[in-house]
Amino acid sequence: NELADVLDATCEKSEQREKIMELSSKLTFHKRCAGTTLAQAHRKYIVEMECHCIAPGGSTEREVQLVVFNDILLVVQKEKKEKKEKRVRMGQVQYVLELQDGEMSYRKMGSIVEVITTAGLFMLNIASSAQRQQLVSLLKECAAVAEGGGDGTDS
Repeated sequence: NELADVLDATCEKSEQREKIMELSSKLTFHKRCAGTTLAQAHRKYIVEMECHCIAPGGSTEREVQLVVFNDILLVVQKEKKEKKEKRVRMGQVQYVLELQDGEMSYRKMGSIVEVITTAGLFMLNIASSAQRQQLVSLLKECAAVAEGGGDGTDS
């Protein structure tokens, strides 16, 4: 049983590294996100979801892809598909939201999840209630970690 647990953990770590490397090759970063490194020992990929986002200072909802990790949230502007380009690109990361820096707060209002970080207020309109709840659960865990509540799983 212990051997199976060790093998499962090793496989999960390997899959995590592969997914993060895949994302690293498919994403570009806006200059305001320069220096962001996805591959970090503590970082775990959680999920990707589509939503509409109003970014700080904006008034227009834009369709974006959220790439959610255990400690950051990437707001990705989808790249327009060009037939000539053979390399598959996911899009450009417009914002990297730090979720465990002690400055993050959030609230859920219907289909909108407001996330406030040092980068500003982001209004995320997520159509899927399951994905919305998944994001809110992660934000709650991150807030607990930032407040010194351990890993956020004991609440």
